Formats: sequence, structure tokens, C-alpha cells
Amino acid sequence: MHIDTEYLVEMSLRDEPYDESLIVELLAETPLHILLAAADEVKRRLVGNIASYVVNVYIAYTNVCIARCPLCNFYARNEKEAYVLPPDAVAKTIVEYRQKHGITEVHITGGLNPELRLDYYISLLHAIRDAAPGVIIKAFTAEEIDFISRLEGEKPSTILAELREAGLDALPGGGAEILDAEVRRIIAPYKSDPTKYLKIHETAHRLGIRSNATMLYGHVEEPKHIARHLLEIYKLQGKTGGFISFIPLRWNPGNTPLANNPRYKQLIYSKASGIYDLRVIAVSRLVLAPRIKHIVAYWVALGKKLASLALRAGADDMGGTFYNEPVISSARGTKRSRGMDPEEIEFLILQSGFRPQERDTFYNYLGSRTSIETWRKTPWVIERFT
Repeated sequence: MHIDTEYLVEMSLRDEPYDESLIVELLAETPLHILLAAADEVKRRLVGNIASYVVNVYIAYTNVCIARCPLCNFYARNEKEAYVLPPDAVAKTIVEYRQKHGITEVHITGGLNPELRLDYYISLLHAIRDAAPGVIIKAFTAEEIDFISRLEGEKPSTILAELREAGLDALPGGGAEILDAEVRRIIAPYKSDPTKYLKIHETAHRLGIRSNATMLYGHVEEPKHIARHLLEIYKLQGKTGGFISFIPLRWNPGNTPLANNPRYKQLIYSKASGIYDLRVIAVSRLVLAPRIKHIVAYWVALGKKLASLALRAGADDMGGTFYNEPVISSARGTKRSRGMDPEEIEFLILQSGFRPQERDTFYNYLGSRTSIETWRKTPWVIERFT
């Protein structure tokens, strides 16, 4: 088959499902310039010349996790390292970030802690809602929802309904990893079956709770696994329309146990460059368009420079400020990410040739915090961010 930019753009925009073998070919063989040009054109037709971000803070309410996934370095190794954040303390932190940075979203996830029951999560949501009304609460991955439902002996739909009543606005997309049982047995052997992820997101969508979808790549997966993952997300979005965005997450090996896995070491050379990241992002855009309008270049994992370059490879969003992010930071050996201020994100977007837009969780655009004229009048910004 002759594959060129025009063919890929037309196929994506008429919402024609991709064949698994074609996705594999795009990831592994199609010339990079054709792939990126097609993804960029599709992105521009769907969202124009905009690139966006949300001002948010990341809260990890506990680092106690019985899953202890080989791909992760966040979980507590012993009682001395373990913590659980009291709801009032979480609410206080959110108020502080709201006052200092004007956050509009709080992103909340945590470990699978068997000591925490549903009443803790309800109290957490109530405390945030009371202390910071109007802040959008995006909380608890599908894995956490499944874990809570099994602890409580209740259906996920019941748990989700109670959390929604307490103030939950949306689900983050974490926990998807790769939606393939074989791969998950290696990277997250004690997490739930991949079908659970899809079922819980479908249930949330039916209840009016929208969510993001993610894909963790760059470990032991092969192109066929990425293809199957994208097609599963594509199919579910066709049923519910509930996904807000898709977030390809570059796995950072750091000092995680999985970094020493022989299979990872065998495959690392084919995935070590930024070109692989750009291919994954571009293919995600082509396969999921126009069912999922927004593709995120998650700068926390990609790094700032590569994330801004990914805006030319089909991504239209850089995620968020992600103040206080602990999970990827822990893989690198640091406790917390400082985050990235809106002014710096907007500058990176401008450098990439796009118009920056702050947004909320649901992609309602809120304008820009800094005008182009301000950048031109502020030489120190050029020195700091280049």
C-alpha cells in the first residue's frame, strides 16, 4: 500500500478505523516526515493553531501500595516511608496553590492502600469541595476505583456514584499502562485485568463522569501492543464519547525494578530516542482522530523541549503545570516536581509556533496569562527559558 500524508489525513478525518497491521507499519516503518506532517495537519484541522494547558496541582494522598509494580518507584518500601495525607491537610495544600498560582484543577491519585476505606475518599472530596469551591476535582484512577469496590464489596458503579455525589468531577486516565495481558504480567503483575480499565471508564461515562485515557509506553511493549491499545480506546470512545483527551506517557526507567528486566534491556535501543516518542504521539493522533480531539504531550515525562516539539507531531496540549508531581519524579530519584509555571508553558508554546491557551479540565479555553507583547518587552524571559 502506498502511504502518503494526504492518504493518512483523509483516512483519519473521515473516522475510518485503522487496521492493526497498518498502525504497526506507521509506528515502525513509515517515513517520519510523512507521519509527522499528517499528524500535524489533522491536529490543525481539529483544533486550529492552538496549544493548551491547565493550571493544576498533583496530590498523591498515600504512597502505600500493595501492587508494588516493577515499573514504579513511588510506593513505600517500609513503614518509615509510608504516609497517608489527612483530608484537611490536602484541602489546605490546594487552597495554598489556588491562592499562589490560581489553579483550576486538582489531580489526585494514590497507591492501593488496604487501610483506606470509602469513607476516607468521601471525606477527602468533601474537604476539597468545602475549602476550594469551583476547583475541578479530577481524582482516582480506574485501578483505584476497582480496588475500592473490591474492598467495600460494592459494584464500581455504586462507588463512582457515591464519589460523584461527594464532589468528583472527572477521572484521570492513569492505570491503563498497556491494555494487553501479556505485557501487564511483566510491568504490573498485580494490577487488575486490562478489561477492567475499559469497563470502569465506560461505567463512569454512563454516569456522566468524563475521563482521560492514557498509554504507558517505552518499556517492553512492541508496536502491535500499542496498536491494540489505541484500537480499544478508539472503540470505547465510539460507544460513550466520554474521553476528554488521550495522553501517551513515556515511561522513565530511572531506578525502578523494571529497568533491570532482560526484556526491557533487549528492546531499549529501539525506543531510546525522541523519534520513538514523536512516532507514538503522531500515530495516536491519526488513529484516534476525530473521536478524541485532544492529544497531550506530557512534559513531565517527555521533558520540556521534546514536549514542545511534539506540538508539531500531532499533540495540541502540554498537560498542566503539575505542581508537586511525585510519581515520575520518584523514578528519577527526586521526591517532587516543582512543576512548570504558566508563563514558561506559554513561552514554549509560542516558540513552537502556536497560540497558547489556558484551559480547564474539559477544554474550555480561558485565554492566555501572558501576551506576546509582554514576552517581547521582557528580555530576561528569553535568557531564562532558552
